[in-house]
Parts: sequence; C-alpha cells; structure tokens
Amino acid sequence: MVFGTSESWLSDEFEKPNSPIEVITIEATCVPSLKIELRESGVAESVIFPDLDGVGREMNQLWEERK
Repeated sequence: MVFGTSESWLSDEFEKPNSPIEVITIEATCVPSLKIELRESGVAESVIFPDLDGVGREMNQLWEERK
C-alpha cells in the first residue's frame, strides 16, 4: 500500500531515472504454478482479504484445482 497526499506520487517516482520501483511482468503460462507456490508459502486470498469474500474465493480456487 502506498499512502500520501499526492495522487501522482507513485507514477512520478516510477519515472525517475534511479527509481527503486520496477515493473514485473509475469507470463500467463506461469500464473497457475505461481498461485500454488504463493499459497504454499502462506500467501492466500484469506490472508490478503480476511473477510468472508476472501475465504470464499480461496475455497473456490482450491475446489477448482481439485476437479
């Protein structure tokens, strides 16, 4: 999360020549295995979104993988 008073701070920071912010591109073919690796590392929908909606999405993902 980024907080501040300027709405364009993040894009302004990104455009600086020595900015620590970088774009990371993930190939579509890597997404399914990356999701599994993140979940096995403890990063799941219910952790990022700790409400019923997040738990429901996580359960749905697990259900779809086991079909």
